[in-house]
Amino acid sequence: MKIIKLRQNIVITSLRLIIILSFFLSWELGGRLGALDTFFFSSPTVIAGDLFDLFSSGKIYPHVLMTMKEVFMGLLLGSLSGITTGIILGKYETLARAMDPVIMGLYAIPKIAIAPLFILWFGLGIIGKIVFAWVVVFFLVFFNTYAGIRSVNPDFIDPVKAMGGNEWQILAKVSIPNCVPWIFVGLRASLGASLVAAIVGEFVAADTGLGHLIMEGLTLFMTQRVLAVVLLLSVLVIVMDLCLRVMEKRFLKWRPNRIT
Repeated sequence: MKIIKLRQNIVITSLRLIIILSFFLSWELGGRLGALDTFFFSSPTVIAGDLFDLFSSGKIYPHVLMTMKEVFMGLLLGSLSGITTGIILGKYETLARAMDPVIMGLYAIPKIAIAPLFILWFGLGIIGKIVFAWVVVFFLVFFNTYAGIRSVNPDFIDPVKAMGGNEWQILAKVSIPNCVPWIFVGLRASLGASLVAAIVGEFVAADTGLGHLIMEGLTLFMTQRVLAVVLLLSVLVIVMDLCLRVMEKRFLKWRPNRIT
């Protein structure tokens, strides 16, 4: 079993490397052969050089720190509020039905369109970006948590009731553990969403942050700077996702191992 899983991991890792290297090699060759206009698309070597300059000069560190503060605070607040609300409404169906049109109405509001309002309400500082990320994360985590609570198999609940378990014991011992995989699905979806929310907030008003760095690159027609920051954002999301996968494995040790 372990050998099969190891072989699968080697194959998957090899395929990932081949796909990534093929993409960047095709991009580089396209620029060198004139198939791509490097003014608009730049090239991997130029982007790598710009990233090296940003890190070696230390210019990028304050921007990364600011954006990560906004992302992590938005993730923390959005996750806690989304999980709590999802559990409460999943537990009390009458309250959930009463709140359903309100939640759906708020969820339907295009978040990017109202991003400037968050700056107006909370100022130009970090608070407005954190609240914006909080709102975006909340709905993703809430819907998954609510679905997890509502999907509990009654066959798991009935034996606990038969043994004299009360509602809170059922919630703590059955409903919430059943909901944990759903919560992690919401959290993984929230990683990119929280980063997008922080960047959009920085687009609107900021003098520090990776979003500000992207706008600076656009203003100066530095395509390599914009793509360098975009590439860095992708790497940050991948790293955060890997960390979340490690947490998920620890929280879900009780699940049987599956070969995927």
